[in-house]
Amino acid sequence: MKVILLKNNNIDEDKQKIIENIKDSFFVVDTDTYLYQYIELLGLSDKNMQKLKICKEIKNLDVEFRSEYSKEKINSMSELLGVIDMSVPCLIVVMGDNTTDEDKKRKVNIQLSDIIQQFMYINLPLDIIQVMTEKEAYDIEKIKKFEANINIHEKTLLDSIDKVEQYRLNTGNYKTRIMESLNKIKEYIKEAKKQ
Repeated sequence: MKVILLKNNNIDEDKQKIIENIKDSFFVVDTDTYLYQYIELLGLSDKNMQKLKICKEIKNLDVEFRSEYSKEKINSMSELLGVIDMSVPCLIVVMGDNTTDEDKKRKVNIQLSDIIQQFMYINLPLDIIQVMTEKEAYDIEKIKKFEANINIHEKTLLDSIDKVEQYRLNTGNYKTRIMESLNKIKEYIKEAKKQ
C-alpha cells in the first residue's frame, strides 16, 4: 500500500501531493490539530474529498504486525500502513496488556482504539486486518490449540466411558465416582465446544 506522510508544514504543498496521488495512496498527516480541521484547510474539491483516504500519524506505537509472510515490530501509523497488503489477512497486536498493571492495560486499550479509529477513517477492512491486544492474541492461540485437539480429547473420553461401563467393580463406589468425573469432563468439553 502506498503511504504518503504529510508534515503539515505547508498546506499548499500537502494539497498538491494529495491531488497528484489521490487515486492510489493513503495519506498520514503528522499534526496536533484535529483531522477535520486539517482537511478543511486543504480546501479540496468534493470529487477529491470522496477519494481521500487520510488519517493521523500515531508515534511511539508498541505494535507487532503478523501475517503468514512476516512478523515485525512497528512504531508508527505510517510504518504500519506501509507493511499492510490488502490481499493478505493480517493481525495487528498492540503489545503490553499481558500484565497486572492496570495503567499499562489502560494505555494499551487507548492505543488499540486510536489505531482502529484511524483505520476507520481510511476505510480499511477490519475483517481482513484484525486488531487486538497481546492478551487477546494469546487467548486466541490457546483456543486454536485446544480446538485442534478437542476431537481427540472427546474420542478418548468416550472410549474411557465405554471401558469403565464395561468393567465390573465390586469394591465400593469407585466405578460411580469415576463415571461422575468422566461425565463432568464430558460436560466441560461440550461447553468448551459451544463457546
